[in-house]
Amino acid sequence: MSTSDKIENILSTFSAMDRKNQDLLLKQLLLKCKPRQLQMLYSDTRQLLAVDFVPFLPRELVDRIFSYLTPKELSRAACCSMQWRERTNTESLWKSLCRKRQWLHFGEDATHSQELFAPTPASHAPHTNLTSPTFHPMKCICKELPPICKWKDIYIRATHLHHNWATGRYIVLPPVKSHKGRINCMDCVGNILASGDDKNAVLYDIQNGDILHLFNQHPDAVTCIKLKNNLLLTGCNDGIIRIFNVSTGKCLGHLFVEIEIKSPVRFLDFDGKKAVAGYDNKSIKIWNVMNGKCLYVLVGHHDELVSLYCYQKYAVTTSWDESIRVWDIEAGRCIHVLLGHTEVVHCSKLNEQYVVSGGGDKVIKIWPMDVGECSHTLVGHTDDVYCIDFNEQYVTSGSADSSVRIWNWLGVCLHVLKEHIGVVRCMTLRRDMLVTSGDQKKIIVWDVEKGKPLNVVHRNPTLVHNMLVNDTKLIASSPESPGLVTILSFW
Repeated sequence: MSTSDKIENILSTFSAMDRKNQDLLLKQLLLKCKPRQLQMLYSDTRQLLAVDFVPFLPRELVDRIFSYLTPKELSRAACCSMQWRERTNTESLWKSLCRKRQWLHFGEDATHSQELFAPTPASHAPHTNLTSPTFHPMKCICKELPPICKWKDIYIRATHLHHNWATGRYIVLPPVKSHKGRINCMDCVGNILASGDDKNAVLYDIQNGDILHLFNQHPDAVTCIKLKNNLLLTGCNDGIIRIFNVSTGKCLGHLFVEIEIKSPVRFLDFDGKKAVAGYDNKSIKIWNVMNGKCLYVLVGHHDELVSLYCYQKYAVTTSWDESIRVWDIEAGRCIHVLLGHTEVVHCSKLNEQYVVSGGGDKVIKIWPMDVGECSHTLVGHTDDVYCIDFNEQYVTSGSADSSVRIWNWLGVCLHVLKEHIGVVRCMTLRRDMLVTSGDQKKIIVWDVEKGKPLNVVHRNPTLVHNMLVNDTKLIASSPESPGLVTILSFW
């Protein structure tokens, strides 16, 4: 009798037995097996005994189970079967993951979404596959599978963008060389960049490198510039704010009071309807841009203004008089006078809860908005503090002592970052990354939580005195003449 016949005979005998005798025979066979044979049996039977819970549980419970997985684990689970792929490819799961990384704006804001889905612009400088930030979408080779959901696509793209920033993968776009004088100000919305120099303002298309409009109507230096809702506002040393249509380049009007002696415009903010301007004569004016009327004239500072920052219905100004003033833009009144600095206050920023300021007395101060008194004084810098930023977790500061410091909201210094040489003049805190720049041509991207540099951008050819950072681009300008704007795209 052959081996196959013997096996068939054993199987027939086993099938003819009742359940009790089958169990007895199996036990006897297992006792005869060698350890290696038992391992083989265990490996084979483990897969047979595994239960796929997905078809048997309510969808809500399956979603709850999958919600505990990391993005990498969720992606691996999608490879198990078509049904698992379907259950892991849901908007709710991936939107929740985007929320944890603070990436919801990529799916809810049209401007940010366009940046994340835009093609990589043409590069001005050579790059390799190792330095290219280009994103290559995944192609599904199985036509039976539906495409990945919107929020999973956003998560994949945002992860790629974050990796580009962390590893220094960017391309250099054609520089803006249309300025003959020093660049005093910049603003950027989407792919439209506006900049102003000693005479002119320029509108520039970052995507294709074209100059859209050159505004030469200014008799003096353009000191501040703002873009919003297809409008460009320029502040000039002649004391006039000019309004231009971004699409047509036409001048739509001027903001000034005819009976007043005009004072140079130093600072400007614009929310699409109202403009807030700070002047050399220490005053702040709030304008209705739609009808050109001055709504309020705010006075209170006793010396020249140093900075102006707006958030929702509030504005905060600092001055050489060592004071900080918080203004209600809608009511046109001062709601707080913050006294505590002993030197000029170089910088300040606010939200609905706090005002944070830094000055020539080498300290940073935190002022709760509901109290209007200093709650914490952050001591550590050994020279003037020129720039600050903050988010829900951290306060960051840059100083003439060449250091960058990261603080918590209790005033504890978490990290002292020492990569810069010279004054740290600009900083932008974006979620878990901090971008800083200043003298000696250095722009550095930091990991805020770890307090370590992620990469140093060496492409900037000049000193940096203005810097704009959005999700996909870093734009820097120099204080030299002729003015040069460097644009780096991390997408």
